[in-house]
Amino acid sequence: MKTIHLMVGIQGSGKTTLAKKLSSALVAKIVSTDEVRKTFPMIDEKFIWPKVYEMCAKELINGKDVIFDATSITPKVRKRLFENVSLYTTDFEVGCYYLDVPIHICKKRVEKRNKIADELYLPIEVIDSYNAKLIAPSVDEGYIFIKIYDENLNLIKELK
Repeated sequence: MKTIHLMVGIQGSGKTTLAKKLSSALVAKIVSTDEVRKTFPMIDEKFIWPKVYEMCAKELINGKDVIFDATSITPKVRKRLFENVSLYTTDFEVGCYYLDVPIHICKKRVEKRNKIADELYLPIEVIDSYNAKLIAPSVDEGYIFIKIYDENLNLIKELK
């Protein structure tokens, strides 16, 4: 059975950096909402999510693991991933990578990233909003594992 490797964390927590490391180690494609936004700058936001779900399903159907790089901060959003990918295939499982990083570190990283050309600009106050809504993933959500990482991408705990 193939696996969706799901990143969970607020902006600036290190999801994309970890996803790139996993991509090399697992030889798995990264599907990223931010990359879809960059590739299709005129796309309406409501079309981004169906597109990334379809992209994840395509990898699974082709017999490959896939890494899903988005904030995925609430159980409701994470459940939508299961439900929407299941419209294409049910032969998959999900492993979760939760980046538990202090908000002040995330803000510094985003401030730095906002100064880089060709990066998507993110207002800093958005991080406060996401952090207030963040609900840590739980094994009750159906993951085969939850790996919890710190700000240096050190694995600090694994739940099964």
